[in-house]
Amino acid sequence: MSTDLRLNQKVEIEKTRDDRREIYSSYIVAIDEDTISLAAPLSGGYLVSFGIGETVRVYAGMIAFSSEVVARKFFPDPLLIVKRPEVFEKVQRRSFVRLEANLPVVVRVLEEVDGVPEKIPEEVKTTTLDISGGGALLVFPCRLRLETPLELTISLPDEKISCEAKVRRVIEGKVPQRTVYLGVEFTAISPRDQDKIVKFIFERQRELRQRGLL
Repeated sequence: MSTDLRLNQKVEIEKTRDDRREIYSSYIVAIDEDTISLAAPLSGGYLVSFGIGETVRVYAGMIAFSSEVVARKFFPDPLLIVKRPEVFEKVQRRSFVRLEANLPVVVRVLEEVDGVPEKIPEEVKTTTLDISGGGALLVFPCRLRLETPLELTISLPDEKISCEAKVRRVIEGKVPQRTVYLGVEFTAISPRDQDKIVKFIFERQRELRQRGLL
C-alpha cells in the first residue's frame, strides 16, 4: 500500500490518557528512513506531554498507523519524533451518526479565553439539540470564542458521562430569546463513554423506526 505521506501534510495524533482518547492536530515536518517527525501539538497554548516509548496513533488522510515516540526536540522548533511503521492501514473516518435529541448537560468553561463573558456561571445547565459520538450542538446563554475548552456532563437516559470538548461553531439564535447554539467536538472522551452515546443513538433510531417516525 502506498503510504501517501508527504511533507507538511496535516495529521491528527491520537493520545490515550487515563482511558481517555485525546486528538491533537499536527503536520509532518520530515520523513526519514526510520522515523517521522511531527510538529509537537499544542493544547491551550502549551505543548502536549508525550513520553519516550509512548504509543500513539496517527491519522493522515485515508492512512492511519500506530507508532512509538522515540525522541522529542524543542529547538529550533518543537518536534515529536515517532518510529516509521512497517504497516500502514487504510481507514475511512466517516462522520458519526447524528441524532436530534434534547439531553440535559452541564457545561463548565475550563479556560477563560478572550471573549468569555466575565459573569458566566461556573456551571451552565442546558440541553443538547443533537448529539453524535464525536460531538453535540448545545443551547447556550451567551457566545463563546472558537476553541474554548469545555467540560461536559451529559445525562443519557440511564447514566451520566463526562468528557472534554472544544467549541468549533457558534450559531446565533433568534431574537428575543437571544439564544446561542454551540457546536462542540469531543476532544477527550473514553472509548467506553463514546460507545454509550453511539448505543443510545442506535437504540433511539430503532425506536423511532418502529413508531414510523424515521
